Amino acid sequence: MHHPLLVCTYTNVAVDNLVEGFVAAGVKPLRVGYGGKIKSTLYEHTLDAKLEAHPLKAKADQALKEQESIEKKRGELYQRIVAAEKSGKAERLERMRSALAMLERQILALRAKLYAMHQEMLSDITAAADVVSGLLFAPVCHGLTTS
Repeated sequence: MHHPLLVCTYTNVAVDNLVEGFVAAGVKPLRVGYGGKIKSTLYEHTLDAKLEAHPLKAKADQALKEQESIEKKRGELYQRIVAAEKSGKAERLERMRSALAMLERQILALRAKLYAMHQEMLSDITAAADVVSGLLFAPVCHGLTTS
């Protein structure tokens, strides 16, 4: 198949039963759902497990750490700007505001990079699956059954 088949049910137990059946039949399932509601024996077939094992995971984690570091620097710089505004040091304020703008651009660039990596990871994971299984949530079900 070029694309995985999407299979949805109304309960976590039913999804788990389907995934177990797919595994037994030699089909590659991808179990999507809240981790606390999934049988522990099926963890290796979950989206979370696949994301953890993806080759880009280490690179994404590094980019996330870098983003957090820059956000911390931005917060500290913002506090210094507030203090400088109170003391009236105008010449220093312009440089600080420029540095703050640069940090904000770096954060936006890292967020875009992280988003692109996450999308690539999801694409790789779903492309490797034969079947994607998950819950059909009540609001969606209601919309489907109401005329």
